[in-house]
Amino acid sequence: MVNSKINDMKSFIFLILMTLCYSCMDVFYLGDRATSIKANGYNSLIFNSDCGNVDFSPSQWQHNIEEATQKSTIYLKHYFKTENFTIYTDSFKVKKEKEYSKIDNVLFMRRDINQASRKTKPIKQKIYQVNANEVIFVSFDVYTSKDGEEIVMVLPCNYIMCKDKPIITDTIRIQLKK
Repeated sequence: MVNSKINDMKSFIFLILMTLCYSCMDVFYLGDRATSIKANGYNSLIFNSDCGNVDFSPSQWQHNIEEATQKSTIYLKHYFKTENFTIYTDSFKVKKEKEYSKIDNVLFMRRDINQASRKTKPIKQKIYQVNANEVIFVSFDVYTSKDGEEIVMVLPCNYIMCKDKPIITDTIRIQLKK
């Protein structure tokens, strides 16, 4: 009788723990573990244009792949409140400051600002018309040496346009964390 109650209590505690763990699974989403990094010395940048403002904020997700090499996935988050912008995915230009690092895997994704889930949809077309209240993500991987600091530069380019004018007209320097 006592063993039966103990087993019932163990089962009950196990169910509670499993329920708690399941409810917390969203905490382990990749975006939550990304750390904020600086763009031109700031946590975020605001670009003003005739079409409205674009809020730009970078974050970094680090992966240790070898003893001497570190892989970081950089996420550039763009908040658009109006629909007057056009994204040209093939015009995005990013450059590493040091020659020993490598950049690859550039992806464009989107989601609604008010969307309850964090799921994004890929942007596969080369020209994408932004919707009002939309978040556009640009992600790319940077491979660096673990012992040195790294700066990645988003070069002036035509990947975000407003009325045939580029939004980013100066180089954006992004300082990666070690």
